[in-house]
Amino acid sequence: MAEWLVGLKGDKAELEYLCKLCKPSSQSCTVMEQHGTYCLKSALFDSSIDAHEVLETESRILDVLNGIARLVFSSSQGAEVTCILGIENDEKPPTQYIMLIGSPSEERFGIPTILVGQELPEEASIPGSKWLEIAEKDTQVDKALALYGGLEPNWRNLYIVLEAIEDDIGGEKALIKKDWAPKGNIKLFKQTADNFRVLGREARHSTVSFEPPSKPMRLKEAQSLIRNILQKWLSSKCK
Repeated sequence: MAEWLVGLKGDKAELEYLCKLCKPSSQSCTVMEQHGTYCLKSALFDSSIDAHEVLETESRILDVLNGIARLVFSSSQGAEVTCILGIENDEKPPTQYIMLIGSPSEERFGIPTILVGQELPEEASIPGSKWLEIAEKDTQVDKALALYGGLEPNWRNLYIVLEAIEDDIGGEKALIKKDWAPKGNIKLFKQTADNFRVLGREARHSTVSFEPPSKPMRLKEAQSLIRNILQKWLSSKCK
């Protein structure tokens, strides 16, 4: 198998953003569009022997890309996989193998043209491009973005993202010293997330021994807090 491609669907603006974010000249993955079909290509797929292996590999890549998109687009829904395409480029006519994944039956998928030796037009500044470059080298950044992009932004999952950042910079006290959030908000976030009396089954702990904060944080506030901290942490990595 010469080429494996992963078909994507999602908001058109976000998919076009991913095309610009993943420039073939500088990234190990590429998102391309041909006749309305968006596909993800990566050198990491080359060793895959079947579509199931490609699907396992792409999930981590797409989670990182969706994490970056979620930071750039505040209302991002993320790109989803629709199919796996395998294209053979030997002497025989090209063959297309399709593994549909929850795709509506009326959707049609063509074989995208792969632009060999060509690059997308240079952009003055693509938001998040530096973050993607760093994620390819920094395992903590890769992990935090994959968690942020691959998990529902609920209390437990937001806490996991925060823990990934704290683990990188030396813990909660080190994070508070960074002044990346209004004073007291990190503590309030954790007190709310941990408290069963406030969140019920959404809480990280089932014990009711914790005293609830007098004014618990709302989920939207928590989502905004973690998003802002993640952005500032990533920006600090770019310096």
